[in-house]
Amino acid sequence: MEIHVDSLDFTELTIVDMNGEAKTFNIHDELKLSEYTIQQEMYTQSSKYAFWSSLLERVRAYAEAESRKLEQIGASVNKQVRQGYAQQKIKPTKDVIESDIVLNESYQKQQQIVEQWNYKVKQLQYIVKAWEQRSTMLVQLSAELRQTNKNGGMTNPFSH
Repeated sequence: MEIHVDSLDFTELTIVDMNGEAKTFNIHDELKLSEYTIQQEMYTQSSKYAFWSSLLERVRAYAEAESRKLEQIGASVNKQVRQGYAQQKIKPTKDVIESDIVLNESYQKQQQIVEQWNYKVKQLQYIVKAWEQRSTMLVQLSAELRQTNKNGGMTNPFSH
């Protein structure tokens, strides 16, 4: 089976704020842990998780707003289509009207926008999930490090 995608580089994410300022994150680097940084990462985990979760919610709100625009366009086109058929004294089926709506250019453009936002939401959901898994891993590693320190440094959790 072959799967064709536009890019295999899923590690970089650029966020552009309302002022046009861009900040690029390397997700791999953001989530990375080492035995030398674990204590610092324990302190910053909560704030990083909160940042990514808040970003997800904001992007989710944008996606929902674009979805509402799509519904409005669909309703407007539906009304126009029905009026057009009524003027021609034709009684269209529901399927015919739905086809006319889907084929409408402004509806298709908005549908693409909704799909792009939904993709962004899904990508951020995966990133937030990774932060949740990282938190669990940090708890486990810190417990193992405490045990190592208690045992006089005999078993380093990073050695296996």
